[in-house]
Amino acid sequence: MVLFSFTSILGGLKDELALNDAPFGLLLSAFSISYAIAQIPAGVLSDKHGGKKISSLGLSVMAIAAVAFSFSNNFGTALALRCLGGFGGGFILPSAVRLLSDWYPPKERTVAMGIFGSGQGLGFIVTYTIGSIVVEYFGWRIGSVFSGALISLAAVLAWFFLKENTKPVDNERDPVSPTGRTILTRTLLFLILVNFSGLAVLSGVLQFTPQFLTSRFDFSPLADGFVTSLVGVMIILASYTGGLGSRKIGGDYVIIVSMLMCTLLPVLLGYSYSIMSVFILVALLGFATTFYFGPTFAGVPLAAGEKYAGTVFGVFNATSFGASAFSPFILGYILDSTHTYESAFTSLSIIAVIGLVASVALKQTRRQTAHSTDNVDDT
Repeated sequence: MVLFSFTSILGGLKDELALNDAPFGLLLSAFSISYAIAQIPAGVLSDKHGGKKISSLGLSVMAIAAVAFSFSNNFGTALALRCLGGFGGGFILPSAVRLLSDWYPPKERTVAMGIFGSGQGLGFIVTYTIGSIVVEYFGWRIGSVFSGALISLAAVLAWFFLKENTKPVDNERDPVSPTGRTILTRTLLFLILVNFSGLAVLSGVLQFTPQFLTSRFDFSPLADGFVTSLVGVMIILASYTGGLGSRKIGGDYVIIVSMLMCTLLPVLLGYSYSIMSVFILVALLGFATTFYFGPTFAGVPLAAGEKYAGTVFGVFNATSFGASAFSPFILGYILDSTHTYESAFTSLSIIAVIGLVASVALKQTRRQTAHSTDNVDDT
């Protein structure tokens, strides 16, 4: 909810402080940068102390930052609170992956990750519908308090209802040959590049779609929010179907399809002048940027060992998210330079090519992984 859904709230701050697109993009990126910095420490702490404590702590810090953000009266304060919120948010995914790795064996984990990822879509829907109404009628400061209240509720629920699994899960063993280890390291790299590309496209499109709609079609902030909430609906659908689709056609093909859509759709959005086509493309982008979630996130613990699932995921998400954090800033810079959304959204398609190439290479590498595992079994 907080990660990508602060656009309507930040939009009010942008107007109040008269920020241009470049510093506005930095304000959007600040959350992701500090979020990335927190990933590895959060993963290490989750492996050591358990996912429940770390997730509850992260939610509490994020809630405090969201409420305090409502009192921002200058760019420096807003930037500092965005960084604090990002740092708290950085504790969430490593702790969640630690818990899910403990709860589910690998064969069930792809679907579990897909169901888990649908929560992000629910966050979009709540923020861009109810949140947009709050901002429209009560202002961005009350909107920030509204977000903080919901995060506080999540923190309380996490503390009382999340449970650590004390029973060992039947995990698949890792290949032990040197060749196998090299292949697994390469697998993790390709998974990082896939996640980087998906997040870069998602963050860039979401943060600038509302002002794109206002600029090109003269939409109100409330209308912007409802259109952008389509992304949330599709995220829920994509995350769940991506997990199930991995069982049917294989996780590698799910990831390739997702990256191919991420490459094609942003440039089409930039050149769209029909309201209906924009609606369809925004919805498809929500699907494209989350369809890969289940098989990608489920593959991370297996790529480097189950025992340190939180730490490994921290490395994975720190590197991929750290790079994608600059996407809104890059788009803001391009908009300031060219004043065209065609150029800005085309740059996202170019970034997504990295993920498309990595997804194809990932499929080839996993074939080698299977061959290496067979050799170990023979030995």
